[in-house]
Amino acid sequence: MSRIAPIRPCSSVFRPCSPVYPTASSCRARPALPAGVGARSAITFLELLVVLVILGLLATIAYSAYSGHILRAKVAAAYTQIYQLELACTQYEVDIGQLPPSGSLVNGDITEPAEGCGYMLTALITGLSPYGGPLDLRWKGPYIEARQSRVGLLPLGARLDPTQTYARPSIQLLDPWGMPYHYIRSVDYASLGGTPVPQPSPFDFWYNPSTFQIVSWGPDLNSLPRPDMGLDDDDITNFRY
Repeated sequence: MSRIAPIRPCSSVFRPCSPVYPTASSCRARPALPAGVGARSAITFLELLVVLVILGLLATIAYSAYSGHILRAKVAAAYTQIYQLELACTQYEVDIGQLPPSGSLVNGDITEPAEGCGYMLTALITGLSPYGGPLDLRWKGPYIEARQSRVGLLPLGARLDPTQTYARPSIQLLDPWGMPYHYIRSVDYASLGGTPVPQPSPFDFWYNPSTFQIVSWGPDLNSLPRPDMGLDDDDITNFRY
């Protein structure tokens, strides 16, 4: 009877997992990191300060571009409004036979010199009755529209109080900066403070000698005193296109 050889366990069955006994490939030396890398994970105060400075510069550039765009848009809107007023006043003159009156009604009196555009606004939107009487029989308006947000009072465009009643010629049409437009027709230049051409001049003495002058004080909300109103660098007018 032959002897049965004992069963030897397969060594692979009892071999522990390879991670416990690393192979030659897993024991290769890793490349060394540059000096200082991995030594810390937090940023320094100086790095944070640099980031904040860069963000501040970007915000300044963006704001400058935005504000410049807004300024150009308002200047363009003022020129457009003045051009529309020119067309409306011209059509009013064709229908009525004369331009809208200069100035505004302030405390029951026409201002002297002419300020604002209250009479012009009234003439173009509702007619001058009871201020013009029979002239309104030929009135074919309204020649323009004015939203409540675009009207105010002298001297600085104060908003209307809905609980108050105002004489129509005291209400002003406001420019894009919230200031009243200033309107004066040519027949009143000498008496109510029109703007003359700088002298000596070989041409007419007045700007727009046979029509009218409309002035917006522009973005600085100010102008030169009469008789030079409209000649400030940022003023917007119908005689300095």
